[in-house]
Amino acid sequence: MKQMMLVLLLSTACTRTVSALQPDAAVLDGATADAPPVDAGQDAGVWPQMQRRISAGVAHVCVLRNGSVTCAGGIIVGRMGWDPTGRPREVPIPGEILSLASSANQASALNLAGDVYWFGSRTPASGSGEPENMPVPEQPIVRGARALLGNFPLCGLSVAGLHCWFRLPRPNVPLSYAPQLIPLPANTVSVLVGGDHYLTMDTEGVVRCRGGNRYGQCAVPGTDTEIPMTVVQGFRDVVQWDGGDGVGCYVNRSGRVLCWGRNVNGELGDGTLTSRHQPRAIVGMENAVQVAVGNQVVCATTRVGQVWCWGSRRNALLGDQRHVVAPEDEGYQQPLPVLVPGLTDVEEVAVGLVLACALRRDQSVWCWGKNDFYSLPWRGIRGPHEVIPPP
Repeated sequence: MKQMMLVLLLSTACTRTVSALQPDAAVLDGATADAPPVDAGQDAGVWPQMQRRISAGVAHVCVLRNGSVTCAGGIIVGRMGWDPTGRPREVPIPGEILSLASSANQASALNLAGDVYWFGSRTPASGSGEPENMPVPEQPIVRGARALLGNFPLCGLSVAGLHCWFRLPRPNVPLSYAPQLIPLPANTVSVLVGGDHYLTMDTEGVVRCRGGNRYGQCAVPGTDTEIPMTVVQGFRDVVQWDGGDGVGCYVNRSGRVLCWGRNVNGELGDGTLTSRHQPRAIVGMENAVQVAVGNQVVCATTRVGQVWCWGSRRNALLGDQRHVVAPEDEGYQQPLPVLVPGLTDVEEVAVGLVLACALRRDQSVWCWGKNDFYSLPWRGIRGPHEVIPPP
C-alpha cells in the first residue's frame, strides 16, 4: 500500500552501467559490489525533498545554486576554497551539481552523472598530526549515486545500496576513508542516515532500522546492543526525514514534525527531557516542510518561510542570540520550538556544529551561532546574518 509521498525513489529502469564502488572500497557484512539492485517498482529519479541545496559542518556552509557550489567559512584556512574572512567562493566541482552534504570539516557534492566528490580537510588516519588538505579530486569517491545522505556519516545511495565513508552509520565501526557498501532491504525507496544507525523505507511504507539504539534512535526501546535490521513502528505519511547522533525526525503529509530518540537537551521538542523510541509530534509545529537534525539541535522550516529550532543552547544555534554554556545552567535546554527572528522566505535550513544556516528564496544564505573559529564574518555570538549574498 503506497500511503506515502516517498522522499526518494530508486529505479531499475536506469539503462546505463553503474560503477558502485571505487576499486579500494570495502564491503560490509559480506555483500559484494554486484549486490542486486534496489527495485522501487516505479520509474523516477530523486525526489526534490532529497536534493539538499545547503549544508553546514563545524564552521562552514555550502550552497547549491544554478548547478554550482559556493562555500563560506571553514576551520582550516583555504581547505575548501575560501579564505579566513569567510568570503564565499565557488568550488570547482565537475558537472552540474544535484545535492550537497557536509560533515565536520568536509563537504560532498553529487552531480547529475551520479558522481560524488569529497573535499575539505580530514584528520590523518593515525589520528594525530595536522589535518590533511583535500582539494576537489579528479576522480569521484562514489559513482552511480542517486542521492547524497548523511551528516557525520556521509553516504551515496545507488541501486546497489549505501556507499558510506568517513564515519559509518553503525556503532563501533572504525573510520573509513574508502566507501563501504551497506546492502539495503529489497524495495527500499528512502533512507535516513543517523550518527550510528540508519533507517530504510520500502514501497509499502514499511520502515526498518539497524545500528546503535542507546536512546531509542532505532525506534525500538533503548538498548546498549546494536539492533539488527528490524521493522519499526510509528511512521506514517512521511514526506521528508533527517537524523543525527541519537535523534531522528520526520515531516508528515499534514506538516507535523515528529521526533524520536535522545532527548537530553530537548531535541524531541515535546516540552520534556525524556528520551522516547516512538516518534512524537513537536508541540506547535503544524505547517512544516523540512526538518534538519544537527548536534543536539533540530530546526524546521515552514510553509510561510519561517525557521523554528529547539534543543541545546550551547552554541547559540536557536538563533535568538542566547548562549548558555553549562548543562546545569538555566535555559541550557530548550524543549519547545523557538522562532529564529528576522528570517523570512526561507526555503531550506541546515544545522552544523557551531552554526546553523538558512537558504532564502532569493538564494542568499544566512547563518547564526557561535563563531569560535573566526571563519565567518562575525565574532562571538550572532543572530541571523547574511553570509553568502544572492547570485
